[in-house]
Amino acid sequence: MARVLLIGANSYIGKRLLPALARHDITATYHTRPNSEFKQQEALDLTNKESVQEVVKRIRPEIIILAAAISTNKSEPALIQQTNIDGVQHVADAVRASAPDTRVILFSTEQVFSGAKESYAETDTPDPINEYGRSKAEAEKIVQQLTRYLILRLAAVQGPILEGEHDNFLSLFLSDKELTVFDDVYRAPIYVEDVISIIASLIDKKREGILHLAGDDFLSYAAMAEQIEAVYQTGREFSVAPCHLAEVPRRLHLGNAKLKKLGFSLTAYADLVQQTHAQRA
Repeated sequence: MARVLLIGANSYIGKRLLPALARHDITATYHTRPNSEFKQQEALDLTNKESVQEVVKRIRPEIIILAAAISTNKSEPALIQQTNIDGVQHVADAVRASAPDTRVILFSTEQVFSGAKESYAETDTPDPINEYGRSKAEAEKIVQQLTRYLILRLAAVQGPILEGEHDNFLSLFLSDKELTVFDDVYRAPIYVEDVISIIASLIDKKREGILHLAGDDFLSYAAMAEQIEAVYQTGREFSVAPCHLAEVPRRLHLGNAKLKKLGFSLTAYADLVQQTHAQRA
């Protein structure tokens, strides 16, 4: 059992990690909204350096999981900077000051890459083209200066959502919102249940370094939409079009060879859709 500080426990992955890590002594933090499901919880403003230092010094965690982030390019650049870069720097400074042997696990993103290459390995140098990607690339640099770290670059995570959570592509398609899907934007989507089981195993096995969490299928969003509709048969109307947003990488493939060598199996996208449909029925 390890003392774990889960920063951003109300996030999509953070909520699902709590039961998977139940055998550990977890302190869950939230920014504005407490969650009655968290046994040990406290408010934490990641942008407040003194607060971060106080929490780390008091808890002295063996593991810090950094799940909190601004994960959209629609936010103000200053807010992205304060949370995704300055906040991570505050954690790193607190670790050095109070808990230098702490293993910091940072959730990063495929968007640290531009999509200019056919596929990206963990050893490739980030070349982001949007604010979110740039902020995560800077956060990675900060964490890499620590003694112990694990950087998890996540591809397009998909799965069902709980009330109050932000949509991922699957849940967005199943909503009643007007939707345009891009036929020239490709990703390697990964099932949220795979992500949770992989992270829990990586924690137990004390893995460190950089690892890509991505699925085996490389699909356009239009192809994903077709597979979802074939299973769910919603009858909804949606538009298919090319993407005209300069900040959106087009063919962005995170290679998962390293993940597969560690022995992890991944849910195919068709099975992901089938499983979420079965859960919903």
